[in-house]
Amino acid sequence: MTEISKYVTNLEREQRLLEDKIKRKNTELERAEKKLKTMTSVKPPHQDEQDRLEQDMERLYQLYAEKFRNLTFLEKELEYYNAREQHEAELKNQALDHQRRNIIEDQKRYEQATD
Repeated sequence: MTEISKYVTNLEREQRLLEDKIKRKNTELERAEKKLKTMTSVKPPHQDEQDRLEQDMERLYQLYAEKFRNLTFLEKELEYYNAREQHEAELKNQALDHQRRNIIEDQKRYEQATD
């Protein structure tokens, strides 16, 4: 019988210890939750400036993206324009070469006719 009473006494003691431990943990949890609540509700002193800077950065990025798109478009247009000008210049040079050959041939025929 004494063994059973010792066993029961030990169990009761362990139960009290566990209950105390649970109470301490619950108290710690309540404190941590309270601290978290105050931390999340309080705005850091630099938060307003950070929000403003983020808005400025978003605006500047939008401006950058627009300018980049415009620049890319204009570069493509310039390439197209230069290629067209190059092609037109080649056509003009071909026409001039053709006219020169015709003039030279006409001069040779004229010289042969006058000889």
